[in-house]
Amino acid sequence: MSLQCKCSCLDWFNLHIMEQRGRRTRQERRQWLVYMLTLVTFWSAVSAQIRYSISEELKEGTAVGNVAKDLGLDKSTLKERGYRIVYGSTEPPFRVNQDDGILYVNRKIDREEVCDRSKVCLIDLKTVSGNMRIIVDVSDVNDSPPVFSKDSYIVQLKENSPIGTVVVQVNATDLDEGSNGEVVYSLSNDIDANVRARFNLNAVTGELTVAEIIDFEESSRYEIDIQASDKGAAALTTDKSVIINIIDVNDNAPEIEVTSFSRHKPTIITGGAMNVREFIFDERKLQWISFLSMLLACLYALFS
Repeated sequence: MSLQCKCSCLDWFNLHIMEQRGRRTRQERRQWLVYMLTLVTFWSAVSAQIRYSISEELKEGTAVGNVAKDLGLDKSTLKERGYRIVYGSTEPPFRVNQDDGILYVNRKIDREEVCDRSKVCLIDLKTVSGNMRIIVDVSDVNDSPPVFSKDSYIVQLKENSPIGTVVVQVNATDLDEGSNGEVVYSLSNDIDANVRARFNLNAVTGELTVAEIIDFEESSRYEIDIQASDKGAAALTTDKSVIINIIDVNDNAPEIEVTSFSRHKPTIITGGAMNVREFIFDERKLQWISFLSMLLACLYALFS
């Protein structure tokens, strides 16, 4: 093969390589352009979301935010476009005023009703025109007082129960979130000091325990007011009465009072206007009573 032929083949090969590289470069540029367009589209979609934060229980008509301004919309075209928001199949809790583009509360919002006991309460709204999303974060307000699990607490307690014996455990729950929903227990300030000294209340668990030995002979019934309070800044409190009936136990030995038995023999003293009786002590009857007393004491010691 001549030298000229070899050069021609080499030139053709180099040209082919450059052409392939050019095609690859154009293809890479095209892929990069598609990627950038996709990224811009995604960013536009993300930027078409706005988020507001409000407190629950706001009155109807309260302004939440300027949707038109925050989304860069021309408010003069909102009415023409029929701009409004939807919320599933129910009436949305918010509405957009088509004249000023402001989002208003449409009805009073109860966080516990909308989001139950979720830590985060987000209301996701969509617009009919523009396919944009409006997210409203509803924060909790301490509006629910603690509620006891029972309507009444009536218990029985044996006298002489050991110190630390659990009398009853009360329980209350609060629908609010965070510290607004944390419940602590306490004895009412109106409780008598003597009653307060006889019982202890665990502020966390709600357990009422014996603090001093209870004597039925001193009192057969106690009524104690227990308070359940949340930890909100403006704490809400609920009161509940606990009735404790004391059960008597056989803890006192019988006491027998022995009196002298006597027989009398009237003696008339002459020369006076008064009759005087002479009392003669009966030893046998006293011994019999003493025997019965000892017998009863032994029986009590045997069966107690």
